[in-house]
Amino acid sequence: MGSTGTIIMLVLLVLMFIAYPILISKKNKREQERQQQLINSLKKGEYILTYSGVFGKITEILEKEFGKFFVIETGEKHKSYMTVSENAVYMLTNNNPKSYNKDGEVIPTESKQENEEIKSEEKEEEKTDEK
Repeated sequence: MGSTGTIIMLVLLVLMFIAYPILISKKNKREQERQQQLINSLKKGEYILTYSGVFGKITEILEKEFGKFFVIETGEKHKSYMTVSENAVYMLTNNNPKSYNKDGEVIPTESKQENEEIKSEEKEEEKTDEK
């Protein structure tokens, strides 16, 4: 009885050492594919969150020899710009972020007019690309 249990235990351990790395690599591959789809779908005017916690709106997409970069606009009253690598993007966030004042009231962060300007700029870029 004891030798059968030992053999079964050894077989299970060997299976675990074989199966665990395979399962982990499949999970990592799915995550990499999801991340690549996210990066490829990003457009100017969308809001992103980086792995370091920086939240901002994409204002420009740069293709350089060593990868894709996004220029993002951060801040509300005092705007600043930073360039981040495609690998720094954690997630796409809501295009309508809300800010709250001390009384808990929603502060509008972007007007409809600004959204319309961005859309019209994108249409103009598409027209010039077609020509």
